[in-house]
Amino acid sequence: MPKAMLITIGTGEGVENGIAFSIEANNPDFIYFLGTKDSQATIGKVKEKLSGRLSLQPEFLEVKDKDDIESCYLDTRQAIIELLGRGYTLNDIYVDFTSGTKAMSAGVALGATSLECKALVYVTGKRERGGGGRVISGTERLMVLSPVEFLVDSRRREIERLFNACQFDACLEIIKEIREKTQDREIQEEFELLKNLVYAYLYWDRFDHKRSVEHFAKTPRNV
Repeated sequence: MPKAMLITIGTGEGVENGIAFSIEANNPDFIYFLGTKDSQATIGKVKEKLSGRLSLQPEFLEVKDKDDIESCYLDTRQAIIELLGRGYTLNDIYVDFTSGTKAMSAGVALGATSLECKALVYVTGKRERGGGGRVISGTERLMVLSPVEFLVDSRRREIERLFNACQFDACLEIIKEIREKTQDREIQEEFELLKNLVYAYLYWDRFDHKRSVEHFAKTPRNV
């Protein structure tokens, strides 16, 4: 599937190294840079760093306020929604928040997580002493984070709320959604247990006591 990247881009010395490393490692089909007017100059440095190894015809979205987390969050959502309008799915969108101001990084990470993008990307490595602690070129390592854990935590609370309101069918829909989003064994086991518990109460509520007991039998007593 085609892959898109949304990348924050700053103006600091050497930031093009980490950005170029991330682009080359992720090999996107389309790139959307998010930054300030001044940071557009860094795009040229990124292209030089890649030296034609990848076709790079990015687009650029200027953030409204580089020091306002909420503003950067809204800009990020706008960019992601535009990517969705171009035919990319949330599973196709990788978001790199390595560069830029702290507010940009935080706002972009929050925006990508709120819309449940496929992955958050961050470049780390050995850092220089002094000079802002920049990552030394040639030592870069790519960290790929999945927002699934944040999603799972919010969905747990939603399931609890719906369960207490006896909205069992809605609980089952959320459980199905989570199990389709991750193959993590522990999460799968947890939500399989929740599924049995919800079915037990659902069938009891419908006076189908036989099927209810069958699902209660699959649920540990200490749940």
